[in-house]
Amino acid sequence: MQISTHVFFRAGSLELPPQAFNRELRSELWKPSLTSIWPRGATSVLHSWLFRWLLHMNGLYVTREYCALVVRHKDRIVHYSVVCPKSFRTVDFPDGDLHIGPTWTDSNFRRRGIASRALLEIRYRLSCPGRQFHYYAMKHNTPSHLAAIRAGFSPFAEGRGIARFGLSLFRKYAVTSEGVPAFGSSTTGQESVHASARWQEWSTEDGRISNLSVGPRLRHTNPKDSHENRKTGT
Repeated sequence: MQISTHVFFRAGSLELPPQAFNRELRSELWKPSLTSIWPRGATSVLHSWLFRWLLHMNGLYVTREYCALVVRHKDRIVHYSVVCPKSFRTVDFPDGDLHIGPTWTDSNFRRRGIASRALLEIRYRLSCPGRQFHYYAMKHNTPSHLAAIRAGFSPFAEGRGIARFGLSLFRKYAVTSEGVPAFGSSTTGQESVHASARWQEWSTEDGRISNLSVGPRLRHTNPKDSHENRKTGT
């Protein structure tokens, strides 16, 4: 049984549209169907996409809102953030909340704020009154922490991910301690100082959104989904 330590973040829905991606990038909200197991052009971790598709098709998520925010550069996927409803894998949260993860960014497109913008777009496009979005990051994954913080997420607990049967697909998350956990403890020198300062600045301001969040309306492949479509996942 493999055990990993995580920091848990959460944020509410976003009412105003975030800043658009630059002109070279476009975003789309992929949704599964009988003939679409993963986003067009996906080439890695296909077994994970298949596993989530099976959970969705067999009603093992509490709602039908499983989807993914996909960012493309010239039709090639350079980022995705998976969005999952509550299931046997997630921390116990209200049925209407959503979990974001896993997320991935192409190594050639990192350090450009793409992950933070994707998180902001999810908070906007899947917004519902009272909804919270949950995001988990490995305890020592400073870049993921900062991406979440820049997207307006606040750390609220520390916990564990237990990979049952030795498989990450069956990892179950659980809170072990409430409250704002330590940040940047695995880093050294200037990086640690910088990360700690970031944590202190952002975690003390509830719901604050960085300057990434203000700008022209996002360039979506499709118009913003209606509330009914978001609710049913159709």
